[in-house]
Amino acid sequence: MSRFSSEVRAAKSGGEPVLIEKELWAPRKIKNPARIGVQFMGDLYHESTQLVDRKNIALVMAHTKQHTFIILTKRPENIIVIDPLPKMIPQNIWLGASCENQKYADERISHLLKVPAVARWLSLEPLLGPIDIYDSLIPVHLPDGKLTADKYHTQTIQWVVIGCESGPKRRLCKLEWVQDIVEQCGAAGVACWVKQISIGGKVETDIAKFPKELQVRELPDAKAM
Repeated sequence: MSRFSSEVRAAKSGGEPVLIEKELWAPRKIKNPARIGVQFMGDLYHESTQLVDRKNIALVMAHTKQHTFIILTKRPENIIVIDPLPKMIPQNIWLGASCENQKYADERISHLLKVPAVARWLSLEPLLGPIDIYDSLIPVHLPDGKLTADKYHTQTIQWVVIGCESGPKRRLCKLEWVQDIVEQCGAAGVACWVKQISIGGKVETDIAKFPKELQVRELPDAKAM
Protein backbone atom coordinates (compact mmCIF):
# COMPACT_ATOMS: atom_id res chain seq x y z
CA MET A 1 0.00 0.00 0.00
CA SER A 2 1.30 3.46 -0.92
CA ARG A 3 2.00 6.11 1.70
CA PHE A 4 -0.75 8.23 0.17
CA SER A 5 -3.28 5.40 0.46
CA SER A 6 -2.36 5.04 4.13
CA GLU A 7 -2.92 8.77 4.67
CA VAL A 8 -6.35 8.56 3.01
CA ARG A 9 -7.37 5.63 5.21
CA ALA A 10 -6.16 7.49 8.29
CA ALA A 11 -8.11 10.60 7.25
CA LYS A 12 -11.31 8.60 6.82
CA SER A 13 -10.79 7.22 10.33
CA GLY A 14 -10.62 10.68 11.83
CA GLY A 15 -6.98 11.57 11.20
CA GLU A 16 -5.48 14.59 9.48
CA PRO A 17 -7.39 15.67 6.32
CA VAL A 18 -5.92 14.75 2.93
CA LEU A 19 -6.74 16.39 -0.39
CA ILE A 20 -7.37 13.72 -3.05
CA GLU A 21 -6.39 15.28 -6.38
CA LYS A 22 -8.55 12.88 -8.43
CA GLU A 23 -11.63 13.90 -6.46
CA LEU A 24 -10.71 17.57 -6.61
CA TRP A 25 -10.81 17.71 -10.40
CA ALA A 26 -13.68 15.24 -10.88
CA PRO A 27 -16.38 17.96 -11.37
CA ARG A 28 -14.60 19.18 -14.50
CA LYS A 29 -15.24 15.80 -16.11
CA ILE A 30 -19.00 15.85 -15.45
CA LYS A 31 -20.65 17.29 -18.56
CA ASN A 32 -24.26 17.66 -17.44
CA PRO A 33 -25.16 20.06 -14.61
CA ALA A 34 -25.16 18.24 -11.28
CA ARG A 35 -25.63 18.87 -7.57
CA ILE A 36 -22.40 17.90 -5.81
CA GLY A 37 -22.04 17.49 -2.06
CA VAL A 38 -18.70 18.78 -0.78
CA GLN A 39 -17.06 16.75 1.99
CA PHE A 40 -20.32 15.67 3.67
CA MET A 41 -18.45 13.08 5.77
CA GLY A 42 -16.08 15.74 7.07
CA ASP A 43 -15.98 19.51 7.41
CA LEU A 44 -14.36 21.73 4.79
CA TYR A 45 -14.05 24.51 7.37
CA HIS A 46 -12.47 22.47 10.14
CA GLU A 47 -9.44 24.21 11.63
CA SER A 48 -7.13 21.41 10.47
CA THR A 49 -8.00 21.89 6.78
CA GLN A 50 -5.15 23.56 4.94
CA LEU A 51 -5.85 27.03 3.56
CA VAL A 52 -4.30 26.09 0.21
CA ASP A 53 -6.65 23.08 -0.04
CA ARG A 54 -9.74 25.21 0.63
CA LYS A 55 -8.47 27.68 -1.97
CA ASN A 56 -8.06 24.96 -4.62
CA ILE A 57 -11.49 23.52 -3.87
CA ALA A 58 -13.03 27.00 -4.10
CA LEU A 59 -11.34 27.59 -7.46
CA VAL A 60 -12.74 24.35 -8.91
CA MET A 61 -16.25 25.29 -7.74
CA ALA A 62 -15.95 28.80 -9.13
CA HIS A 63 -14.79 27.56 -12.54
CA THR A 64 -17.39 24.82 -12.98
CA LYS A 65 -20.44 27.04 -12.82
CA GLN A 66 -22.67 24.48 -14.54
CA HIS A 67 -22.73 22.53 -11.26
CA THR A 68 -24.28 23.36 -7.90
CA PHE A 69 -21.96 22.67 -4.97
CA ILE A 70 -23.59 21.99 -1.62
CA ILE A 71 -21.38 22.61 1.42
CA LEU A 72 -22.25 21.73 5.01
CA THR A 73 -20.27 22.81 8.07
CA LYS A 74 -20.53 22.97 11.84
CA ARG A 75 -18.12 25.91 11.74
CA PRO A 76 -19.73 28.68 9.66
CA GLU A 77 -17.64 31.19 11.62
CA ASN A 78 -14.62 29.82 9.73
CA ILE A 79 -16.03 30.49 6.26
CA ILE A 80 -13.86 33.00 4.46
CA VAL A 81 -13.73 34.43 0.96
CA ILE A 82 -10.40 33.46 -0.56
CA ASP A 83 -8.77 35.24 -3.53
CA PRO A 84 -8.80 34.87 -6.49
CA LEU A 85 -12.55 34.39 -5.96
CA PRO A 86 -14.69 37.53 -6.16
CA LYS A 87 -15.64 39.30 -2.97
CA MET A 88 -18.94 37.40 -2.92
CA ILE A 89 -19.47 33.63 -2.83
CA PRO A 90 -20.39 32.43 -6.37
CA GLN A 91 -24.09 31.75 -6.93
CA ASN A 92 -23.51 28.05 -7.66
CA ILE A 93 -22.25 27.41 -4.11
CA TRP A 94 -24.84 26.64 -1.42
CA LEU A 95 -23.44 27.18 2.08
CA GLY A 96 -25.08 25.26 4.89
CA ALA A 97 -24.81 24.97 8.66
CA SER A 98 -25.55 21.84 10.67
CA CYS A 99 -27.74 22.52 13.73
CA GLU A 100 -28.98 19.76 16.01
CA ASN A 101 -30.67 21.82 18.73
CA GLN A 102 -31.65 25.40 19.58
CA LYS A 103 -28.29 26.26 21.13
CA TYR A 104 -26.33 25.42 17.99
CA ALA A 105 -29.00 26.88 15.72
CA ASP A 106 -28.69 30.24 17.48
CA GLU A 107 -24.89 30.17 17.31
CA ARG A 108 -24.32 28.84 13.81
CA ILE A 109 -27.14 30.54 11.92
CA SER A 110 -25.97 33.94 13.12
CA HIS A 111 -22.53 33.25 11.61
CA LEU A 112 -23.96 31.78 8.41
CA LEU A 113 -26.11 34.86 7.78
CA LYS A 114 -23.01 37.06 7.87
CA VAL A 115 -21.43 35.24 4.92
CA PRO A 116 -21.82 37.18 1.62
CA ALA A 117 -23.64 34.40 -0.21
CA VAL A 118 -26.77 34.03 -2.32
CA ALA A 119 -27.72 30.50 -1.24
CA ARG A 120 -27.74 29.42 2.41
CA TRP A 121 -29.28 26.28 3.90
CA LEU A 122 -29.64 24.38 7.17
CA SER A 123 -29.25 20.71 7.98
CA LEU A 124 -31.27 19.94 11.11
CA GLU A 125 -29.92 16.40 11.30
CA PRO A 126 -29.72 14.78 13.69
CA LEU A 127 -32.62 16.77 15.09
CA LEU A 128 -32.29 16.39 18.87
CA GLY A 129 -34.83 18.89 20.13
CA PRO A 130 -37.38 21.51 19.11
CA ILE A 131 -35.86 24.40 17.13
CA ASP A 132 -37.33 27.81 16.37
CA ILE A 133 -35.71 29.15 13.18
CA TYR A 134 -38.60 31.24 11.85
CA ASP A 135 -36.90 34.62 12.25
CA SER A 136 -33.92 33.34 10.23
CA LEU A 137 -36.24 32.39 7.35
CA ILE A 138 -37.57 35.93 6.89
CA PRO A 139 -35.50 38.32 4.68
CA VAL A 140 -33.99 41.26 6.52
CA HIS A 141 -35.57 44.64 5.78
CA LEU A 142 -33.66 47.87 5.29
CA PRO A 143 -34.34 50.83 7.63
CA ASP A 144 -36.71 52.38 5.08
CA GLY A 145 -38.89 49.28 5.18
CA LYS A 146 -37.84 47.93 1.79
CA LEU A 147 -36.17 44.62 1.04
CA THR A 148 -32.64 44.92 -0.24
CA ALA A 149 -32.43 44.30 -4.00
CA ASP A 150 -28.92 42.92 -3.69
CA LYS A 151 -29.21 39.14 -3.31
CA TYR A 152 -25.86 38.98 -1.54
CA HIS A 153 -27.12 41.24 1.24
CA THR A 154 -30.50 39.58 1.77
CA GLN A 155 -29.83 37.70 4.98
CA THR A 156 -32.06 34.66 4.91
CA ILE A 157 -32.13 30.86 4.60
CA GLN A 158 -33.42 29.31 1.37
CA TRP A 159 -33.53 25.60 2.24
CA VAL A 160 -34.01 23.44 5.35
CA VAL A 161 -33.30 19.69 5.55
CA ILE A 162 -34.61 17.71 8.54
CA GLY A 163 -33.69 14.22 9.70
CA CYS A 164 -33.57 11.99 12.75
CA GLU A 165 -30.36 10.34 13.92
CA SER A 166 -29.34 6.94 12.54
CA GLY A 167 -27.50 4.07 14.21
CA PRO A 168 -28.20 1.63 17.04
CA LYS A 169 -27.68 4.28 19.77
CA ARG A 170 -29.68 7.00 18.05
CA ARG A 171 -31.22 9.66 20.24
CA LEU A 172 -34.86 10.71 20.41
CA CYS A 173 -36.36 12.74 17.57
CA LYS A 174 -40.04 13.53 18.10
CA LEU A 175 -42.34 13.87 15.12
CA GLU A 176 -43.83 17.05 16.59
CA TRP A 177 -40.38 18.68 16.42
CA VAL A 178 -40.18 17.83 12.73
CA GLN A 179 -43.73 19.00 12.04
CA ASP A 180 -43.14 22.32 13.80
CA ILE A 181 -40.12 23.07 11.60
CA VAL A 182 -42.03 22.04 8.47
CA GLU A 183 -44.76 24.50 9.48
CA GLN A 184 -42.21 27.27 10.09
CA CYS A 185 -40.80 26.74 6.60
CA GLY A 186 -44.27 26.71 5.07
CA ALA A 187 -45.23 29.95 6.79
CA ALA A 188 -42.02 31.62 5.58
CA GLY A 189 -42.22 30.19 2.05
CA VAL A 190 -38.90 28.38 2.44
CA ALA A 191 -38.20 25.03 0.76
CA CYS A 192 -38.14 22.11 3.20
CA TRP A 193 -36.92 18.52 2.78
CA VAL A 194 -37.80 15.85 5.34
CA LYS A 195 -35.05 13.29 4.83
CA GLN A 196 -35.79 10.64 7.45
CA ILE A 197 -37.87 10.26 10.60
CA SER A 198 -38.34 7.73 13.39
CA ILE A 199 -41.52 5.66 13.18
CA GLY A 200 -42.13 2.88 15.68
CA GLY A 201 -38.51 2.97 16.79
CA LYS A 202 -37.25 2.52 13.22
CA VAL A 203 -35.55 5.04 10.97
CA GLU A 204 -37.80 5.49 7.94
CA THR A 205 -36.64 7.09 4.67
CA ASP A 206 -39.60 6.06 2.47
CA ILE A 207 -41.63 9.27 2.18
CA ALA A 208 -44.75 7.26 1.33
CA LYS A 209 -44.67 5.90 4.89
CA PHE A 210 -44.38 9.34 6.51
CA PRO A 211 -47.41 11.00 8.09
CA LYS A 212 -49.09 13.04 5.36
CA GLU A 213 -48.12 16.38 6.89
CA LEU A 214 -44.44 15.35 6.80
CA GLN A 215 -44.40 14.17 3.20
CA VAL A 216 -42.39 17.20 2.15
CA ARG A 217 -39.36 17.13 -0.14
CA GLU A 218 -38.84 20.50 -1.76
CA LEU A 219 -35.83 22.11 -3.41
CA PRO A 220 -35.26 25.85 -3.42
CA ASP A 221 -36.11 27.79 -6.56
CA ALA A 222 -32.77 28.32 -8.28
CA LYS A 223 -34.17 31.30 -10.20
CA ALA A 224 -34.81 33.11 -6.94
CA MET A 225 -31.17 32.76 -5.88
